[in-house]
Amino acid sequence: MDRKHMRIAAVFATMNRSATACAAVRALAAQSHPPAVVVVADNASSDPTAEDLRGMRNLPFPLVVEQLPENLGNAGGIARAIEIAFDRGAGAVWILDDDSLPRPDSLEHLVGAQVPELAIPTPLQLDPATGGLTWPLLVKPAAGRSGTDDWVMEDDPRAIAAMDGVFEVRAAWTGILLDHAAWKATGPVDASWFIRGEDEDYAARLSRTGRRFLLVRDAVLDHPGPKRMIRWKLGSRTFIHEPGLADWKMHYMIRNRVCRSRRHGRGLTALGVAALHGLAVARYDGIRKLPVWFMACREGWAGRLGKWKHHP
Repeated sequence: MDRKHMRIAAVFATMNRSATACAAVRALAAQSHPPAVVVVADNASSDPTAEDLRGMRNLPFPLVVEQLPENLGNAGGIARAIEIAFDRGAGAVWILDDDSLPRPDSLEHLVGAQVPELAIPTPLQLDPATGGLTWPLLVKPAAGRSGTDDWVMEDDPRAIAAMDGVFEVRAAWTGILLDHAAWKATGPVDASWFIRGEDEDYAARLSRTGRRFLLVRDAVLDHPGPKRMIRWKLGSRTFIHEPGLADWKMHYMIRNRVCRSRRHGRGLTALGVAALHGLAVARYDGIRKLPVWFMACREGWAGRLGKWKHHP
């Protein structure tokens, strides 16, 4: 697959973040290999985000701003942006967040990487505040030189720097280069996740079509990570909780994790995820947050997705 000559559309969703969204477009305009088109889904912003984006000039690509009639979350916004991009003839979409800023040669490295046709190239995400990884990576043992057959969780940027220039990771979302054939085989992004769930869901669906995720180390996105992250090691698995989130963000995080396990027939795992989040919420967020945890677990177990009624 010749990605260098493919028509690439960069896509992201945003809401009430004019300065952030415009900064993302400027970073895309500064690419040494700029995308052919940029599609932004605006989730019914009440501020001038859409107007400010449309007012940007001297860009090396057409900028399509799709104003959605209501807030569909990142999942719904990205789903719509991808659909528009492929309708406009894109051969692949570069899926971004509005606060993920690609370094100037990021897309050039992604399209130039020598990866198999069924591989999904993905960049390295670094937190600009710390210089560390935005999110820990599950890497193949050969990349981590671990001497084990299990996937290895790695969060040390120095270890990543010592790996091969291209190596396999378990899953990826932000920054992936999704070609049209992979999208057709996998189907659209499931908008019902709203936020915090569409990433894991879509990566799993891509994997079921035979796709692999290959991280291109020199393609870098500066992307803020969680302000705080709790990790508990449970045998060969790691449980992760983000304390300090707003109620609505916590709700989506827990609800969607419980739902994913439950949806795939892993009832005991879903109960375990719910219980661990309950312990983490009580310990790090305080018992006053337990009603949020309870509602999230109840809706996740029942499979009730979509927009939470208490979303701001």
